[in-house]
Amino acid sequence: MSFWNAPNDVKDHELLAVLAGFDMARRAERINKLGIIRHPLKVRVGINSDVCLIGNIGSANRVNYTCLGDGVNLASRVEALNTYFGTTIAVTHRTKRAVHKKG
Repeated sequence: MSFWNAPNDVKDHELLAVLAGFDMARRAERINKLGIIRHPLKVRVGINSDVCLIGNIGSANRVNYTCLGDGVNLASRVEALNTYFGTTIAVTHRTKRAVHKKG
């Protein structure tokens, strides 16, 4: 999981997230074509844009800087839709609108 626009504001973070997804897919494809690994890499990306709880979360023994919330859960479900549709990258309508506004 990765997230954008935290802790600092990032201009065009929705577009950057989509471009990162495409880059991940291209790199996995290149690695697979090299034939240097036994099993091919399969990449599935789900991107959602939403407000989430972000920060150091955990206990005194283990802390992780992460994000939580409905937006994270939706991104996970969107990622899983790639299996159903046979795709690599899926984005929510909210992300699509944000990217189109910028471009």
